[in-house]
Amino acid sequence: MSTTSPQLTLFHYAALTLDVDVFMWCFQKVLFLKNEDGSISNTEDTDKYVLEFFESKKDFLMYCIKNSKDNPTEFVDQLLSNETFRSYSGYKGLILHRDKNNNNLLHYACMRASPILFLLITSEFASIIHNAPTDASIDFLSSKNNDGECPIHIAVKNKCMEILELASQYNAAIGTKNIFEDEPDNDIERVFKMSIELLSESCKNGSNNNDYEGIFQPDSKGQLILHIAVNVGWIEGVKRILEIVDNKSASFFVKYKDQHGLSPVAWMAINGHVKMLELVRSKFGEDVLFKDKTKYSRRNLLQLAITENQHEVVEYLINNTKFKENIDTSSGQPSLSALHYAVLLEDFEMIEYLVQNGCDPMKSKFNILSPYEMTTDEILRCAMCQ
Repeated sequence: MSTTSPQLTLFHYAALTLDVDVFMWCFQKVLFLKNEDGSISNTEDTDKYVLEFFESKKDFLMYCIKNSKDNPTEFVDQLLSNETFRSYSGYKGLILHRDKNNNNLLHYACMRASPILFLLITSEFASIIHNAPTDASIDFLSSKNNDGECPIHIAVKNKCMEILELASQYNAAIGTKNIFEDEPDNDIERVFKMSIELLSESCKNGSNNNDYEGIFQPDSKGQLILHIAVNVGWIEGVKRILEIVDNKSASFFVKYKDQHGLSPVAWMAINGHVKMLELVRSKFGEDVLFKDKTKYSRRNLLQLAITENQHEVVEYLINNTKFKENIDTSSGQPSLSALHYAVLLEDFEMIEYLVQNGCDPMKSKFNILSPYEMTTDEILRCAMCQ
């Protein structure tokens, strides 16, 4: 995904030190003055031009999370817990700030694949949502950047199971009274529980939060998180995503077509993910694989696998689905059989394999030539006549 390099300020460099004392010295001494009660004055006592400059460079936390060589989690935790920092009147704006590519802090936590950062930032978002007016619209799971990606899309790209789990629990808990039967065992669970309770209460009080569909919405390519997990080869993620959603939704997930007209199972066939296909077959039955067709060309999985030279997928589909009994079935535009595609690609080994498994090279349909008639290559014709 694209990000934009910021114009670096003293605060960017101070944040990169991952030292809260250094950062707060800059924050207090360079820009703001402390009042007698410990609060920060950022109006009359601060040069308005300096203040405006700072307000336009709020991405120092994002820069730190993205670029620090060491883990920035402890620094972010300490900074977000610092009362002086939190007393700044523009604190809410700092937390909700978006960069030039429309990424918020959660996007950056997911780029870093850090579940603790995700949790810390989410708890801040939850607090802001809780205190927002009831007609305010504040999303975080649903918030898309200019590439059409929600934070969870980035987390799945980075194969971060912990963030997937956290996001799914937030998603499921919105509007739910309490998902914890027992008291939390540690600080992380305590923060998580507090965030859930704040979000649930806000939703019941009428806040306009759109995050119920947060982790299930498509990205700019029309791809769900299941498509993304398939395309990065993350079988553990595929398995968990299918477990997270109920059976009805999971069935919808595996059939959902992206902007290319391809379902997750189509991408499994294209990318040669036999174990993923087996996972889908064991959960939903072989018909999900046998009946799947691309939206535009109307090709089935067997034809896709042949086109992409995925021999293992072809073998799996023939040996484990109804393609075995329907191996000569034609589909697509134009209507061709699996053997037609193998002949068009001049794939000698695939032609031999398909014929051995029952393909009829002489079978024609309407105005479509038979596979044998489609080629004048004697070697290919010989392979079909063995």
